[in-house]
Amino acid sequence: MLLIALAAIGCAKEHPRFNEEDYWADLCGDKPLRFGSSVSETKATTELVDGSTFGVFAFFQEGDVENGTVAHWSATRQPNFMFNQQVEKNGGAYTYSPLRYWPSNEENTISFWAYSPYNASAVLYEKNTTNTYTKTSQDLPDIKFTATTGRDDFMTSALVTDKTYANCDPVDGVVGLEFHHRLSWIEFKAKTFDDYDDVTLEVTSVKIIKDYSSGVFRQGNSSWEDLSNERENANAAVAFTGAVELEYATAKSCSTNPVLLIPQDMDHGTGAGKVTVIINYNQKDGSFNINKQAEIELDSVPGIDEWQQNKKYVYTFTIATNDAINLSVQVQPWEYWLGTSDYTESVTITKQLTWDPDTFEAGTGSNCTNEATFTIDGVEGTYKVLVLKPGTNLVGSFIFDTPYQGTWYAMLESIQGSEDGSIVFSNNSLMVEGMVGSESRIEIKAKGNTSTSQYAILRFMCRTVPVDPSNPSSSQSLYVNPISIGGQFVIKQNIN
Repeated sequence: MLLIALAAIGCAKEHPRFNEEDYWADLCGDKPLRFGSSVSETKATTELVDGSTFGVFAFFQEGDVENGTVAHWSATRQPNFMFNQQVEKNGGAYTYSPLRYWPSNEENTISFWAYSPYNASAVLYEKNTTNTYTKTSQDLPDIKFTATTGRDDFMTSALVTDKTYANCDPVDGVVGLEFHHRLSWIEFKAKTFDDYDDVTLEVTSVKIIKDYSSGVFRQGNSSWEDLSNERENANAAVAFTGAVELEYATAKSCSTNPVLLIPQDMDHGTGAGKVTVIINYNQKDGSFNINKQAEIELDSVPGIDEWQQNKKYVYTFTIATNDAINLSVQVQPWEYWLGTSDYTESVTITKQLTWDPDTFEAGTGSNCTNEATFTIDGVEGTYKVLVLKPGTNLVGSFIFDTPYQGTWYAMLESIQGSEDGSIVFSNNSLMVEGMVGSESRIEIKAKGNTSTSQYAILRFMCRTVPVDPSNPSSSQSLYVNPISIGGQFVIKQNIN
């Protein structure tokens, strides 16, 4: 578990404490109470990212100091020390106000529970009831959550019991809260049923309806109950809008972001709806462009009739030109959580890399028809060749769609003994970059005059946003599969 402490704070006399009317006020000392966090069941246990918030409930447990009897957690404890106290993580520090201080002896202890993200108007119930949870209620609260857009994560912490300043592990005075995902991660991919020569299929939107968007998370058995607010088209959970041209061999991402929804059965029972996915796509055949839509009830997908907490469901559409659609699903661990920008399942280009002008040596027809043999990275292979005509710059256009956050880089590397830097980008360098998710353009030009033809290979890679902004190495460098951009391109400066 990773823990980060607040900066050193002086004695209580120099800083405001909690309400002096609270009956245990005179039992507290001068040592401030601090927080740390971890997110469990991820690929690598990590802290909440900067900008995260959580609400804390703290239960003061008064022991018998005279007899040395230590107080312990029980279900009769009340959240009288902190009640939905907002804590923010920024710049590596956890801050909250007013500051609280630890009891001055080890007989008096405090227990803690939290949820994230913080909500000042959180709907709280007493355990297994619909009674409003207050400072005088007992035990942990049940909490209502609404997945409004499907973009917000929802986590609750494990109960941390019987803490004092001295017994906080591994750092004195720092309460480590371990958070657990309570939602289901839903995303979509799509591919074609066959390798169609003259037909193009393009997905334009994917959305979910008929799911329950609200529910109460019951702490006693860590389950969702009292589900409500079945979605209609007007408030559908949108997984994707844009344009993804599909391929036969490789399923492409059709999720602008993963959708985080409340775990539930796909079939809500007699008289109720069934969770349904709606996909819109275009079928292009010559001069015809037909807009199509299909609605598929998710309980029809074999093997999965419910979503579970902390699980990732990747649905794949296989689309045929005769309107037949097969939907399959894979269940995977929730390896990352939103905010870390670590989601890197596949780095692809949504819009295929195209060039203007479309000029190729001895080439006819569409993109990159000419091929030549080169030795790259010690391996001989056949590569597609783009020719940089004298006085004419090559401009390439494309869109990366994954990872969800990050930066793409394009690199030109000299090959086969050509002069370093004889072929460059428009900024006179060998590397350019741009943001993932929007249409991007790169421009390549000749630099100076050469007496022989020069060659450079164009490569792509992506880099995720760092998990920890203060630690750039916490990001990941991801080289793009050449197949996803139509092959690695060799650029030739033609001297003729």
